[in-house]
Amino acid sequence: MGLQFKRNADSRPLVGFVDADWASDTEDRKSVTGYLFKVYGSTVSWASRKQPTVSMSSSEAEYVALAAAVSEAIWLAGILEDLNCKKPTDPVPIYEDNRGCIGLPG
Repeated sequence: MGLQFKRNADSRPLVGFVDADWASDTEDRKSVTGYLFKVYGSTVSWASRKQPTVSMSSSEAEYVALAAAVSEAIWLAGILEDLNCKKPTDPVPIYEDNRGCIGLPG
């Protein structure tokens, strides 16, 4: 097993995907966060864990998940900057599928 990095597989140094399922645990009604990050097209970081709080809406659950993913993105971007693979000004696209969450003011 190992990570395989292919030349020119993806031109973006870092990209993330995040999702949450709202109140999926029927006992405590907590949501689950999931995210995945790719570096030049190869998966390097992922997580799936129960959120520490109960969300009152699917948008809130997605926003909590997005906050966890952004924290990971900042850490990964710092590593890539140290390795001279990414400029500090390069944005990190993070894909989110909840319209309510996407529309919240940042």
